[in-house]
Amino acid sequence: MRERLLSLLLALAALLGACGVGPQPNPPTLRPSTVMLLPSAMPDVVEVVGSPGTIDPAGAEVQVINLSRFAVSATTMSAPDGSFSVLVPGVPEDRFRVQVIEDTLRSETADVVGPPGGGPAMEPGSALACLTMTPADFVDLGEVSVGDVGVATITLVNGCGTDVMVDGATPLMGMGFINVITGMPPVIIPPDGERNLVITYTPLAPMEEVVEVVEILVSAPMPEPLYVSVFARSVP
Repeated sequence: MRERLLSLLLALAALLGACGVGPQPNPPTLRPSTVMLLPSAMPDVVEVVGSPGTIDPAGAEVQVINLSRFAVSATTMSAPDGSFSVLVPGVPEDRFRVQVIEDTLRSETADVVGPPGGGPAMEPGSALACLTMTPADFVDLGEVSVGDVGVATITLVNGCGTDVMVDGATPLMGMGFINVITGMPPVIIPPDGERNLVITYTPLAPMEEVVEVVEILVSAPMPEPLYVSVFARSVP
């Protein structure tokens, strides 16, 4: 029954190819090389700082999510010079996801970590660069009517030369109306093979925006989580 449901949702996702995951016109941009992760005056709170020119266009909204702490998040508006500063629970060594928002458009996400004690942010390397994910960092399901189901697919392609094992996928922020269907875990992706994960959004009431982060649990050939941000809006 579960496999039949997965097949039906994959077919629906193919029919709804325009569900908001295609290229965006002129999205805002982010320069992660100019971001700093600094300790604040409060314990276990980090000040995420972008120097002038980090955000384009200046004045756009900046969202920062701590992926290491159950996806706690904070948002702020960037300054006229493209700089920003926002406080987020965590420590500099945590993994933070930064994204720029302008109306309904979003920049590519940037995952950054800082050195112990704080300092310039660095983008963490990946030991599983051979495992590609499409879309690579986020999906926007757009507007979904209450009572309907928004559907998107994440495709994992194994270029690692050995089996990849996916133990499951977990929404970190606890949004009960966003779910992920992976098939019966563990999911084995053979070399040069691919598998689809289905993300569904079932709104119960109108909401201006829903934000979720899905952690994809890869255990082999080596443990490394993958993260995809999910955004949606629900309308009557």
